[in-house]
Amino acid sequence: MSKFIYREREVEFLRDRYSSGTAELIILYGRRRIGKTYLLQRFLSEVKELYLLAEESETILEDFSEKMADYFGDPVLKVNPFQNWRAFFTYLAEKSGERLVVVIDEVRYVAKAHKDFLSVLQKYWNTSLSETKIMLILCGSLVSFMERFLRVGFGRL
Repeated sequence: MSKFIYREREVEFLRDRYSSGTAELIILYGRRRIGKTYLLQRFLSEVKELYLLAEESETILEDFSEKMADYFGDPVLKVNPFQNWRAFFTYLAEKSGERLVVVIDEVRYVAKAHKDFLSVLQKYWNTSLSETKIMLILCGSLVSFMERFLRVGFGRL
């Protein structure tokens, strides 16, 4: 078993936010190779979770649809992937009646491929997701993008 050094405080923070039972939006960012994914893996090993890793691709929605279809055992979603982010967030809101942790890792790839992602996310967070039991973690390694994202879109959440 590998040692988990200098991250207990961060894991405890995630555990505390998880145990709140209310909607949580957490933005985790930092340079590459500092242990963000390892931190998340440590926390996610303890909870019911859906981990979505974005790639620099035009098929992000389809890829996420497939992972979600597998996770929720939804054969209809498997053959009818989300066509837009409104459908994606509506589906998540419906599935978040029980505590659910959803991680979108490398969120900058999503925002780059889908210009409407951040505005749709903000709308759905403000109108429906914040009333669920979802714990949504957005993770990224491009510090300048994540800081701009916080300032412009989610500094007020």
